[in-house]
Order: sequence, then C-alpha cells, then structure tokens
Amino acid sequence: MVTVRVGRNAGRAPVLSGRPAGWRRSVLVVAGDAVEAATTRTHLERAGYEVGLASDARRGLDRWRSERPDLVVVGRRLPPLDGADFCRILRSRSDVPILVLVDPPAPDRPPAGPPGRPPDTLDTADDADETVRALDAGADDVLAVPYPVPEFAARVRALLRRAPAPGADVVLRVGALEIDTRAVEVRLGGARVDLTAREFDILVVLARATGRVHSRRQIIDLAYGADRHVSDRAVDAHMVNLRRKLDAVTPGTPYLRTVHGRGYLLADPP
Repeated sequence: MVTVRVGRNAGRAPVLSGRPAGWRRSVLVVAGDAVEAATTRTHLERAGYEVGLASDARRGLDRWRSERPDLVVVGRRLPPLDGADFCRILRSRSDVPILVLVDPPAPDRPPAGPPGRPPDTLDTADDADETVRALDAGADDVLAVPYPVPEFAARVRALLRRAPAPGADVVLRVGALEIDTRAVEVRLGGARVDLTAREFDILVVLARATGRVHSRRQIIDLAYGADRHVSDRAVDAHMVNLRRKLDAVTPGTPYLRTVHGRGYLLADPP
C-alpha cells in the first residue's frame, strides 16, 4: 500500500496579485516557442513568482527534477513530445499541478449532430482533441492561447491553492520504504539509500502504482522521458542496481520483483 504524506507546514498559496509576503512560489514554464515562453514568464514574474524556463521536454524534466517547482506550465510547442505526452511522463513522477496551454478552437465550426438536434456536447471534435488528451494525460487545467491575463492569473491561483506549500514533505511510502519526491531522497527502514537520478525516477514510477506490473516499455516511456532510445537491457541493468541497493539495507526483503514475461513491480514484502 502506498500512502502520500503532506507535511503539517503546508499552508495556503499566495494570490497572483503583487508579491507574496516572505516567500515566493516557483513556476516552471516548459515551452519550445520562445515568444510564448517569454510572455508567460513576464506575466508570472510581474506577479512576484520565481520562474524557470525550459525549451524542450528533456530540459523540462531535468529542471523539474532539480528545482521541484510548485507549478508547471506547459506550452503548445514542445519538441520532441507534445504537451499531453509530457504531462503523462511528469504525472507518473509527481503530483505537481500542471497547466497546459493549447491552441484556440477552430473558428466557425458547424455544430455537431444532425440538423434539428441540439449539438452533442460529448462530440469529440478535432479542436477539442488537444484539450481532452492533455486532461486525460494528467493535466490539472487547460487554457487556450491567446488568453485574458486575469483569467490566466485566476487559474494559476486556483492551482497553487491545491499545491503543498514550500517546505512541505511529499512522501511515497511502501512498507518501510520512503520516497521523498520533493527532497529527492529515499530511505529504507530509516537508512538512506543513495540512487542515481534515473534509478530514483524508476522507483517513483513503480511506487505510484504499487503492486502493478510495468513492462520495460512502460518504464522507458514514463521514467526516461524524452530519452526513449534505450534498450530493454538498460532497464534491466537499472533494476538490478536498484534491487542490489535496497537489499544491501534490508537483506531478504524483496521490494522489487520480476514478473517473468511481463515486467517489474514494487510491493510491500510479504
């Protein structure tokens, strides 16, 4: 069983008007379009937020891993992935709020459905696909560009209200195994376990779906991000190292298990 613990010092997020008193929330903007990135950054910095920029998916995941921002804003152009794919990868590793910017709906689109019947609100028109994919991939909110700045501000406020305050602990726990996703730290039975960045990402992916088998391809898609040109043997090597490091702390407690012909899972030892 996995539990998520949010520290007691979690408080209310600041409003997006003027500078918050005492401390500032951080926002990571991941956008391939330089103009869009600069515009988004300007809106946030004028509101008093610390803003980081990443120009592609790989840099976005690297900056998220090193900086642990309070909110991630995903732009419309994000090579080599699209916004939905980036959301899916990030969501597998973190509960950080995600706001995705999308293209506006196509103008003058005829109503869906046959003549004489009201438009079908469940119709999956092309101009809605981007929004639907982003939400299904784990985005918390979606906003079409161009947008009114006050609406952008309100959506950021709403997302940050749900986010843990700076300094709050966000820990995944599987038995005696604790994974602090904010401090990027792993402890087993109270003893620290030193992992590489890739090993940590794989462990988080497995811990967020404890007891569920992940194929090698699923692990590559979720834990390797934009760097998907890796072999199954690379995954196997990381799993061997992870198992060795955990077993060195508590021998004979198989947290990581191999399901032959299917993949790997993380579970509380019997």
